[in-house]
Amino acid sequence: MRIAIFSDNFYPEISGVADSIMDTGETLAKRGHKIRFYVPRYSDDDFKFIGLKNKEKIFNKNVKIVRLSSFPLKSLGQGRLVIPFGRVLMDIKKFNPDIIHAHTMGGLGIEALIASKLYKIPLVLTNHSPKEELVKNIKSSIGKSAFIRYNLWFYNRGDIITSPSLKILDYTCLNKDKARVVPNPIGIQGISLSNKKKTEVKNNLGLSNFNLVFCGRVVKSKGIGEVIKAVSLLKHKIQNIKFIVIGQGTDRDYFEKMSEQFEVKDNVKFLGYKNKREIAKIYSLCQLFIIMGVENQPLAAMQAMYLGLPFIGSNAGGVPNLVDDGKNGFLIELGDYKSLAKTILYCYTHPQVTKNISINAEKSVEKFSSKNVANILENIYKSLL
Repeated sequence: MRIAIFSDNFYPEISGVADSIMDTGETLAKRGHKIRFYVPRYSDDDFKFIGLKNKEKIFNKNVKIVRLSSFPLKSLGQGRLVIPFGRVLMDIKKFNPDIIHAHTMGGLGIEALIASKLYKIPLVLTNHSPKEELVKNIKSSIGKSAFIRYNLWFYNRGDIITSPSLKILDYTCLNKDKARVVPNPIGIQGISLSNKKKTEVKNNLGLSNFNLVFCGRVVKSKGIGEVIKAVSLLKHKIQNIKFIVIGQGTDRDYFEKMSEQFEVKDNVKFLGYKNKREIAKIYSLCQLFIIMGVENQPLAAMQAMYLGLPFIGSNAGGVPNLVDDGKNGFLIELGDYKSLAKTILYCYTHPQVTKNISINAEKSVEKFSSKNVANILENIYKSLL
């Protein structure tokens, strides 16, 4: 099949959506499908933000990337805005895709709608965002209502509507016959380190024997502040506890100052952007993965669970669909850093329980392998042909 994938989030942007579609596109390409990504063009500063040079990502030979001129959205960090003028239409006509699949409802989502309607190509639309996340930056109730209405209008233009979360489909999809749950692919491999190498990595990164870890955009909505507060309550109960923050974001300075304010500067380590191999190494040296924001199906958490890390997440969004509280992880109410601290301490003082949860965590996300997700998408695409 020839598959056109549209997204307003892509490499080098730190985004679970970007990681998900790149992994899926690569897996489908390895099966012989022709993949064409229609995505924003990013600036040199966007690459510098994660410590890289402006260089295109290398994919399978069956993948081609079409970059469109875009404008920066400073409020979203690396976010870009593509103005939809039908600029992809000539390229779409030449490529002649069997399927158009759009993952966002911004400018490139509109480009996908136009191309699908004009050339009568089946359209798959994927909503990755919980309602709470969708309107978090909108101040007025009128603005929030209008944006949710636009969300409904956009996604219900698709022949099939997918999401990693049934909860999101419930508020997105007006015709339930069109709804399909398609999980995010894990797309990471474990790394086995010798004891000597573990010690070397620990020393280089300033890790301890009890490390909490977060990976993703370093922004307030991810609940990083709640973890810092929890660490401040635990620093005298858990010797040399560390909180490792992987990733970049617009609020890094805010959290660095916060760690000073709560007197845990030496306990919180900001490592910046890391590639998947580096992330896997760090995970192998950590004891708990934590995200305390409202998430849909957090890819970083799934990757951590796949590598055997128990996940502590908020009891909100799509996280309860991923976590069976006390079995493969723990659920904490949003903002409740005191309960978070109690749960971390429980894990520290009950290592056998934590070990069992680690085993269950790994087993519970095996179904989200890149191969299984690609199988699901192939069947959806074939059903529209």
